[in-house]
Amino acid sequence: MFKNKSTKFIIFEIIIMMIGVIGITLAVSYVMNSVNINVDTANLAIDYTGNLTLPSVNLVPILDSEVESNTENVMRINFSVKGASTNPNIPIIYDVILSDLVVDSALKSEYVKWELEKNGTVISSGSLDPWFDSIRDGKFWLTEIQQDLVRSSGTADNYEFRLWISEACTGDITTCTEDMDQSNMLNKSISGKIEVVLYTKGKEALERKPGMNAAEYIPTLLSSNPTTMNNDDPDNNVRYMGADPNNYVLFNNELWRIIGIFDVASTYGGPTEKRLKIIRDDSIGKMAWDSNNTNDWSKASLQTHLNGTYFNNLTSEAKGLIGDAVWNLGGTASYTSASNGLPSHFYGYERGTTVYGTRPTYWVGKIGLMYPSDYGYATSGGTTTNRASCLAKEMRSWSSSSYSDCKNNDYIFKTTTQWTMTHYSSYSNYVFYVNGSASVGSSYAFYGHAVRPTVYLNSNVLITGGDGSQTSPYVLGLE
Repeated sequence: MFKNKSTKFIIFEIIIMMIGVIGITLAVSYVMNSVNINVDTANLAIDYTGNLTLPSVNLVPILDSEVESNTENVMRINFSVKGASTNPNIPIIYDVILSDLVVDSALKSEYVKWELEKNGTVISSGSLDPWFDSIRDGKFWLTEIQQDLVRSSGTADNYEFRLWISEACTGDITTCTEDMDQSNMLNKSISGKIEVVLYTKGKEALERKPGMNAAEYIPTLLSSNPTTMNNDDPDNNVRYMGADPNNYVLFNNELWRIIGIFDVASTYGGPTEKRLKIIRDDSIGKMAWDSNNTNDWSKASLQTHLNGTYFNNLTSEAKGLIGDAVWNLGGTASYTSASNGLPSHFYGYERGTTVYGTRPTYWVGKIGLMYPSDYGYATSGGTTTNRASCLAKEMRSWSSSSYSDCKNNDYIFKTTTQWTMTHYSSYSNYVFYVNGSASVGSSYAFYGHAVRPTVYLNSNVLITGGDGSQTSPYVLGLE
């Protein structure tokens, strides 16, 4: 959904929608304000006529064929627009949009439909399904192309905006399936405004951008995917788990995997945002963590390579999807038993302040590596050793044949040794790895181990397609 307009414009607020608490009750009010913004040497404005209020409407599922005649379960907003008498004698065009739009996730559905009628003819229609079009910065375009603004001496354009819940089960009730149950839409909320946006240049067709904010969409899958997703780390971050979950994503024209959703800041001490953390599915090769054999990530040769040459060789689209993030650099020297080497322990070490000497406790940059805890929480366990048993066993011992279910049902595990971000805090040159037999251990930083770049996507990244499978990975875009 994008209008690439370079012209100056005004926004004229028309109505405000509010939801009640029983069913879905919608009331509409209108406040008339004089809104003029100077454009060069002229003022642009519209004359608006419309209802001041509308009665509350209970939105319950109805058949699409009933929309025209139904007066109780369809939200209708009637208004008319034409140019103000003060407008200059030049062509003016406009869009009708929904703005300040906040929609409960249950209502972002193909069954919440809308139509925009102009002078008795439907000129556009759609749904609030993110795969129809995304809501970006609270804005949703209704007009497919700008309309010509009627001069003040002409007859105003009359509009009706209609919104309703379409009945999912349209046949015999005995044929209805469980996925047609729409009770989840009751007692949900939607709010926003209808706005008219004026332009002074040529018309431009609407390019709809289907998709949903990635950091918002992925957590909605948790309840329906209990065998491949979890949120049981200390901060309840939503993560993928298992041997091969549907967490594939196309990034840099390569297959990457979604580790999960995390609260991440872009500057130290700054506000956090929900951001998607992804890891390259395959290694980019074996490299030293630091060719000078030190375990300071802020100066490590691998860090400078990943954030220099490697980053510069990413596609421009990939570069636009990632930004700086605060990466935790806490370490540990104790990890060999169930009292100090569990995934939950490493989760705390990584976010702690135990470091070697004066090593930094955080680093700000774009590309890092996975943490030991990412590997640990990615297991789903199996029939012999379940997830709870895996999480209760120190990761150093996951190579034991008794715990083979832990690594065999962990998509991060590979049969080669992989570097992590975390350093061994008792020595100046040891760094943690996940080796090819599933153990978490440590080695000299100058050793060459597999490198799987890991990034936090920006908070405004959309999922615009795909289902997360290897054959149809999620497709990413920007709001």
